[in-house]
Amino acid sequence: MRPSLFSAAVVPIVHLAASAQAQSSSSATATSTYLPPPAASGTVASAASASPNPQWSQLLGNSLYFYDVQRAGKLPDNFRVSWRNNSVLNDGKDVGLDLSGGFFDAGNFIKATFPLCWTITQLSWAAMMFGGGYDAANQTSYLDETLRVGLDWLLEASSQQDSLVVLIGNEGVYWGGDQDIPTDRPSYKITRQNPGTDVFGSCASALTSASMLYAGTALPLGPNSNGTAASLRNTTYSRLLLNRGQSLFNLAQTATPQQVYQAAVPQVKWAYPSTDYADELVLSATFLAMATGNKSYIDYAQTTYTASHFPFSNGALNWDQHTPAAPVLLAQASLMDAGLDLNTTKYQSDAEYWLDLILNGQMSQTFSTSGGLFWFKGDSDSASLNPSLNAASLAVTYHGMASSTQKGQGYLDWALSQQDYALGKNPMNAVYSVGLHPNSAQNPQSALASGGTDAANIDSSPPTERWVLYGGLVGGPDKQDNYYDQRSDYEQTEVAIDSNPPLMTLIAYHIQNGDADPFYVSLTQPRVILPYPSSGGGGGLSGGAKAGIAIAVILVVIIIVGLLGWWQRERLRTFWRRKRLGLKA
Repeated sequence: MRPSLFSAAVVPIVHLAASAQAQSSSSATATSTYLPPPAASGTVASAASASPNPQWSQLLGNSLYFYDVQRAGKLPDNFRVSWRNNSVLNDGKDVGLDLSGGFFDAGNFIKATFPLCWTITQLSWAAMMFGGGYDAANQTSYLDETLRVGLDWLLEASSQQDSLVVLIGNEGVYWGGDQDIPTDRPSYKITRQNPGTDVFGSCASALTSASMLYAGTALPLGPNSNGTAASLRNTTYSRLLLNRGQSLFNLAQTATPQQVYQAAVPQVKWAYPSTDYADELVLSATFLAMATGNKSYIDYAQTTYTASHFPFSNGALNWDQHTPAAPVLLAQASLMDAGLDLNTTKYQSDAEYWLDLILNGQMSQTFSTSGGLFWFKGDSDSASLNPSLNAASLAVTYHGMASSTQKGQGYLDWALSQQDYALGKNPMNAVYSVGLHPNSAQNPQSALASGGTDAANIDSSPPTERWVLYGGLVGGPDKQDNYYDQRSDYEQTEVAIDSNPPLMTLIAYHIQNGDADPFYVSLTQPRVILPYPSSGGGGGLSGGAKAGIAIAVILVVIIIVGLLGWWQRERLRTFWRRKRLGLKA
């Protein structure tokens, strides 16, 4: 669950806000500024001969535009989001840093390092496989800009010796635009003496995967095929990112005690609490092995992988839990560099263990809704599309590496079913990317875009969102496939920077492959509009009826407690397994 307004040895480096703009890049420059077209354009079928596909290209362009909406700090001249202003220019000053830039995390105004790192890792990883999609759609310059805004912020956040800023902001409720954001925005850090193994590792993955992309690395799609890297080659920037990634990994590996970051900084627990750190160690070590060819990194990754009893038989892939991605990346590393001496068959088997449980409907604590959305109990209760699309993104990444063509096709078909659900093939006829189609969600929870200032009445003040939040992917429907488009229902309507990358992986895949229009173009039925469930009502129950209900509730609670112990047996086994290994929860 993500936070909401309504939920409870480092390489020395100068400040980078200006230096990123000064460095040259080989990426193609957009011939004209991309601005999202009106939603009606999402109904126009593309010509069969059109290349790249205009609709997939528009969806990719909108998705990147969303990151410009979320930008903080001093904005460039002629910024394409005309209604955005400079903001939070004092961020980081309390710890001697300039952290005014970067991105606002979601519908509120905090800056959170943990989900930002996963966002950058996913974008970079996909752009080393399906980067041809960015190039063909003329969106590479915007990908470059998005990555650099996040990467430069991370470089600045980690620029003081043996430390990393992990959160800026607090739980205070502010609902309004970018010019009146409260100035009480504390910065929270982890250090060598007070470490957060998970975020050190996650940041190392982000910087290292991006360094590979800026080095022009193309990753294998399968045993006999290579992906295409987006045209972002910049060796100077790549070396800078790699050096910092190595330094942060060193902290994750050697700073003791190894622990989740909220153990070091309890003030961040309300926002993005972590559940583990072994997955971060495996991913970061594997990316470093792929970037450097240094076998000591892969040895550490495999030792940690085995000691942590990977793979797991359940659990979603998201900003916190990366275990399902570990065998996929290790399988890819084995195909990329034979010198790493990895057992491809082992990691194929481990990757397919998790994917097959999903496809065969055998993973505990999961089900498919009647409309076809894959649901992870607990994880999908807030932002239901995110776990589904993350799994779909991983399936597309892996499908060409599968142990058989038939299996690979099954993974791809399943992934596309989840993608289609998000893009209109669902009982609501809803397109969950904002501003893309007449059936798009209309009321994302975004303090930036709403135009209102009344936190107590965000659904009606104003009644219509002032600004269209183009490219934002809302949380998604409930487990009955119902979507109410209610601004205050953050579990359904909030946008976030880590929500877009899995869908963008799928989009870039389609553009690179020259595929036909996305599903939403063929939508002819209007979106189903549901009244929001009300807790009010007249009448009332008699005393006897209330007593009967109370007794029934007590019995149900007793039954539920017993069932929960059985349902959670796998997670409990994992918990005690980790305790015996000395890994902190």
